Amino acid sequence: MDRGEAKSLVAAYRDYCLITCRLVPQTTRQRLHYICKFYEFALKEGWVKRLPFAYEERTLRRETGFLAHVDASGGKVLGNDVMPRSHKGLPKFLNMAEIKALLAAAENPHHRMMMRLALHTGLRREEIATFPLAYVVDPDKAGRT
Repeated sequence: MDRGEAKSLVAAYRDYCLITCRLVPQTTRQRLHYICKFYEFALKEGWVKRLPFAYEERTLRRETGFLAHVDASGGKVLGNDVMPRSHKGLPKFLNMAEIKALLAAAENPHHRMMMRLALHTGLRREEIATFPLAYVVDPDKAGRT
């Protein structure tokens, strides 16, 4: 484990995943999470003398919630120094050609209407599945415009 190099074995593996293999940071974070947890277990069991990574204090940027007044952490948390930053990717949207292909592929008119509702309103799948029927009004039967 101690090879006398400037960076640890785990940091070298992180760089190998990110640079050589060109894995996305989230995949690398997931793999490093398992490796670091294994090393913590190995330290507890006495298999290794020290961890091949260090802990550093990081500041969390999160919204204050209902019980923020009882949070004593001060927005600080200990994290591994080998973990790459987590990046939240942008949502992916369908382009017009994909939307037309999706609607053309739907043979069931009910499914097509639910897809159109989702595309026009931005509702998620669960929200469409639980959409209350009372919200659907036929303007001809309502007697108003």
